[in-house]
Amino acid sequence: MITVHEGEDENQIIKDMEAHGEIPPLENFPAGRIRVIVLRIISPPNGERNWERYILAGTNLKIAEAQARAGKSLLPDN
Repeated sequence: MITVHEGEDENQIIKDMEAHGEIPPLENFPAGRIRVIVLRIISPPNGERNWERYILAGTNLKIAEAQARAGKSLLPDN
């Protein structure tokens, strides 16, 4: 499984992993098997790469939507 953040190129990440021997090349992989699972992470509305503060607040979507409307962070600094 690989994690891909918004703005990153998952195809390039997979090519790099193949080059480093972390996953087998597609042409050498048996048909019908799962070679890689991509977990795509979408950034919060203000461009932060980490949802941790939203998740810890317990209302991540409501906070993210309100923050996007307000144009600033509505969460307390940790």
